[in-house]
Amino acid sequence: MLLKIIMLAGVMLFFFLADFLFGSTNLSANCKSVVLVVAGPFLGIALAYQLPLIKSLYHRIVKMFKQEGEAKEFILINEIEELADAWHSGGNRLLEKVVPKSTNSLLRSGAGMIADGYKVEEIRKVLARQCRIYFADRATEGEILLALGRLTQTFGFIGTIVGMIRVFGAIGDPAAMGNGMAIALISSLHGLMLANFVYVPLYKKFEAHLNDEHKNYTLIMEGVNCLALGKSTRAISYRLNSFLGREHKMVPGEIQVIPHVHHHMSGNGMLSRAA
Repeated sequence: MLLKIIMLAGVMLFFFLADFLFGSTNLSANCKSVVLVVAGPFLGIALAYQLPLIKSLYHRIVKMFKQEGEAKEFILINEIEELADAWHSGGNRLLEKVVPKSTNSLLRSGAGMIADGYKVEEIRKVLARQCRIYFADRATEGEILLALGRLTQTFGFIGTIVGMIRVFGAIGDPAAMGNGMAIALISSLHGLMLANFVYVPLYKKFEAHLNDEHKNYTLIMEGVNCLALGKSTRAISYRLNSFLGREHKMVPGEIQVIPHVHHHMSGNGMLSRAA
């Protein structure tokens, strides 16, 4: 809902600025220009990229605005600590029950493999491959935003050319020449405004969001690795909080690892528990 309101406000601002800067320009020229610089680039994107990827970008942008301001890294650390507590206190069965509660798919995948008894190296390889695929898709989504910015300016220039053709084709008819010149100028204006005030800032925000996700995935990889190696909850907490430049603080009810429970590697390289 918030994104729809922002988009509606942007369209209204578009028309307001156009009317403010070119008060004598008729509404028809404004509408033609807006349709050209908005619909044209999206048509080009639809031809260049697969529809599921475009839908994924839209949902990711909506999610990005909804999660703005959330401290995801602290949530992830708390979830990893809960998984560690479950793993040390209840073993595979309890860990399997806690895994679905995680909010991150990579963390669920890593913890699930630990519960299934995968080797540490196998877990690292699988998670690293998932990260590569995930961020490759996100990089392609970023390319879509950049392409929208470029195409918007290009279609604005196309509108300028079309307007100038009308001007030269209507020499002797002041009304037609004026309409053609209006389309020529407003198309470039709308293209530049939409590209530099919408798509470029949106790409910068999307890029910053990906940087945050990369940090979070680094935390997850490190947390899953420590968990697979059988490190204590407190040791994992220290390790992960060090990535954020803060010290570990004991919270009420926090418990240390039960002394008689530890992990070791069995003869076949599988993770196991021993009392």
